[in-house]
Amino acid sequence: MASFPTLGVNPTITDWRESKVDDPTIRLKTDGGYTVTGVRFTRTPPKKFHLKYEPLSAAEKASLESLENEVHVGAGMITWTNPFTGVSVDGRLAAPIEFKPYKGAPGLWSAEFDFEEA
Repeated sequence: MASFPTLGVNPTITDWRESKVDDPTIRLKTDGGYTVTGVRFTRTPPKKFHLKYEPLSAAEKASLESLENEVHVGAGMITWTNPFTGVSVDGRLAAPIEFKPYKGAPGLWSAEFDFEEA
């Protein structure tokens, strides 16, 4: 299992989001105007974290790209430590990491992605 690289910054608070990976509710709207609900899964779905790290140096960007290549984006498992709780979480990338130049500053980057608990 791969480990998330140590970065010089924490995820930005303004872009931090937590939710369930999937909505476990089955909803059926009836002709009578009410909704019937039920449970889709036998267990509670795991959490998904939306993370944005910025500014990142070119070396930190390279370490994230290396991790992404090592785990083949979402195929392999990663151990990530939640910086707000200190709890280690095993999971995977939900999609490829999106890199953008950071506010036009040469050599600085922004990385945004979703991380799903396993």
